[in-house]
Amino acid sequence: MLTLLSGSDRSIEMARTKGEKKQRSALSDVVTREYTIHLHKRVHSVQFKKRAPKAVKEVVKFAQSTMGTKLVQIDPTLNAAIWQKGVKDVPRRIRVRLSRKRNDDEDAKEKLLTVVSHVSGVTDFKGLQTQLGRRGRCMSCCNLLYSFLHVLSACMLYSCHGVRFERCRKACRGLQS
Repeated sequence: MLTLLSGSDRSIEMARTKGEKKQRSALSDVVTREYTIHLHKRVHSVQFKKRAPKAVKEVVKFAQSTMGTKLVQIDPTLNAAIWQKGVKDVPRRIRVRLSRKRNDDEDAKEKLLTVVSHVSGVTDFKGLQTQLGRRGRCMSCCNLLYSFLHVLSACMLYSCHGVRFERCRKACRGLQS
C-alpha cells in the first residue's frame, strides 16, 4: 500500500498495484482440513455420460479455490468413491480431506500442492463442519495421539490412587496394538 504525504498532516492511501502482492511462506502453509463437498449442485443439469468426470473436475476446482494452490492431486480412493456407482450416479455429497503440502519436485514452479483424499465411513452429513488439522499431521494421527494421552493420564491417576500399576500397563498395551 502506498502512502502519499501532502503538505498538511493528512495522508492519502492508494490501492495496491499488480506488482505488490503478499508472499506466502511455504513452511507456515502446510495444513490439513476436512470439508464436505456438495456434488449434486455442481453436476446438476450435466448430461449423464459427463457427470463423474465433471464431479472430479469440480473437486479439483474446490480444492484450488479453498487451499489457494494450482497443483492438486486426487487420491485413488476419492476417485473410486466418485465413480463407485458409475458415470451417471454420482454421490450427492462427499467428505474430503485436503492436505496442503510442500512440493518435493525440484523443477516445480509451485512450492505447494494440495492432496485430496476421501474420508470413509461418513454416512450422515448433517451437522458436519470443517475440521482444521494441525500443521503437517493428518487428522487420524492427532486423534490417536489425543486418545493415547487420555489413557496415559488415566493410568497415572489410577497408579496414584493405589491401583496396581500392572493393570494400567495392560490397558496401555491394549491401546498400542
